[in-house]
Amino acid sequence: MADRFKKAKEFFQSEKFEKTREWLETYIKRHPNDAQAFLNLSLVLDSLENATESLKAQRKAFEIDPNCGLGFSENSIVKGDRALTDAEKIALQNALDLVKKGK
Repeated sequence: MADRFKKAKEFFQSEKFEKTREWLETYIKRHPNDAQAFLNLSLVLDSLENATESLKAQRKAFEIDPNCGLGFSENSIVKGDRALTDAEKIALQNALDLVKKGK
Protein backbone atom coordinates (compact mmCIF):
# COMPACT_ATOMS: atom_id res chain seq x y z
CA MET A 1 0.00 0.00 0.00
CA ALA A 2 1.30 3.42 -0.93
CA ASP A 3 1.92 5.85 1.89
CA ARG A 4 -0.97 8.29 1.72
CA PHE A 5 1.00 10.93 3.61
CA LYS A 6 4.25 10.69 1.64
CA LYS A 7 4.17 14.30 0.42
CA ALA A 8 3.24 15.62 3.87
CA LYS A 9 6.14 13.65 5.36
CA GLU A 10 8.53 15.17 2.83
CA PHE A 11 7.36 18.69 3.66
CA PHE A 12 7.44 18.04 7.41
CA GLN A 13 10.88 16.46 7.42
CA SER A 14 12.15 19.44 5.40
CA GLU A 15 10.65 21.71 8.07
CA LYS A 16 8.23 23.22 5.56
CA PHE A 17 5.53 23.31 8.20
CA GLU A 18 3.21 25.76 6.44
CA LYS A 19 3.24 23.64 3.26
CA THR A 20 2.62 20.54 5.39
CA ARG A 21 -0.35 22.25 7.04
CA GLU A 22 -1.81 23.26 3.69
CA TRP A 23 -1.38 19.75 2.26
CA LEU A 24 -3.02 18.11 5.28
CA GLU A 25 -5.92 20.56 5.36
CA THR A 26 -6.61 19.81 1.68
CA TYR A 27 -6.41 16.08 2.38
CA ILE A 28 -8.78 16.40 5.36
CA LYS A 29 -11.38 18.17 3.19
CA ARG A 30 -11.49 15.04 1.03
CA HIS A 31 -11.12 12.57 3.94
CA PRO A 32 -12.80 14.16 6.98
CA ASN A 33 -12.87 10.90 8.97
CA ASP A 34 -9.15 10.11 8.82
CA ALA A 35 -7.96 10.26 12.42
CA GLN A 36 -4.30 9.92 11.46
CA ALA A 37 -4.59 13.00 9.23
CA PHE A 38 -5.83 15.01 12.21
CA LEU A 39 -3.01 13.68 14.42
CA ASN A 40 -0.49 14.65 11.76
CA LEU A 41 -2.09 18.08 11.48
CA SER A 42 -1.88 18.52 15.25
CA LEU A 43 1.87 17.88 15.15
CA VAL A 44 2.32 20.39 12.34
CA LEU A 45 0.28 23.01 14.15
CA ASP A 46 2.35 22.41 17.26
CA SER A 47 5.50 22.95 15.15
CA LEU A 48 3.95 26.23 13.99
CA GLU A 49 3.44 27.11 17.68
CA ASN A 50 -0.34 27.10 17.40
CA ALA A 51 -1.19 25.11 20.52
CA THR A 52 -4.90 25.93 20.48
CA GLU A 53 -5.47 24.62 16.96
CA SER A 54 -3.13 21.70 17.61
CA LEU A 55 -5.27 20.61 20.54
CA LYS A 56 -8.45 20.95 18.44
CA ALA A 57 -6.94 18.69 15.77
CA GLN A 58 -5.88 16.15 18.42
CA ARG A 59 -9.34 16.13 19.94
CA LYS A 60 -10.92 15.62 16.51
CA ALA A 61 -8.58 12.67 15.86
CA PHE A 62 -9.58 11.02 19.13
CA GLU A 63 -13.28 11.68 18.50
CA ILE A 64 -12.97 9.85 15.18
CA ASP A 65 -10.90 7.00 16.62
CA PRO A 66 -10.23 6.88 20.37
CA ASN A 67 -7.53 4.26 19.73
CA CYS A 68 -5.56 6.23 17.15
CA GLY A 69 -3.32 7.83 19.72
CA LEU A 70 0.07 7.22 21.05
CA GLY A 71 1.23 4.27 18.98
CA PHE A 72 1.65 6.18 15.71
CA SER A 73 1.06 4.10 12.60
CA GLU A 74 3.24 3.88 9.52
CA ASN A 75 1.22 6.86 8.26
CA SER A 76 2.51 9.26 10.87
CA ILE A 77 4.51 12.10 9.40
CA VAL A 78 6.99 11.74 12.28
CA LYS A 79 7.77 8.10 11.57
CA GLY A 80 11.44 7.36 11.26
CA ASP A 81 14.37 8.93 13.01
CA ARG A 82 12.33 11.62 14.76
CA ALA A 83 10.91 10.46 18.07
CA LEU A 84 8.07 12.25 19.78
CA THR A 85 9.19 14.83 22.28
CA ASP A 86 7.97 14.59 25.85
CA ALA A 87 5.79 17.65 25.19
CA GLU A 88 4.18 15.95 22.17
CA LYS A 89 3.52 12.78 24.18
CA ILE A 90 1.94 14.82 26.99
CA ALA A 91 -0.18 16.85 24.54
CA LEU A 92 -1.47 13.70 22.86
CA GLN A 93 -2.24 12.05 26.18
CA ASN A 94 -4.04 15.19 27.40
CA ALA A 95 -6.16 15.26 24.25
CA LEU A 96 -7.03 11.59 24.69
CA ASP A 97 -7.97 12.20 28.32
CA LEU A 98 -10.24 15.11 27.33
CA VAL A 99 -12.02 13.03 24.70
CA LYS A 100 -12.51 10.17 27.13
CA LYS A 101 -14.06 12.64 29.59
CA GLY A 102 -16.40 13.88 26.86
CA LYS A 103 -15.11 17.44 26.76
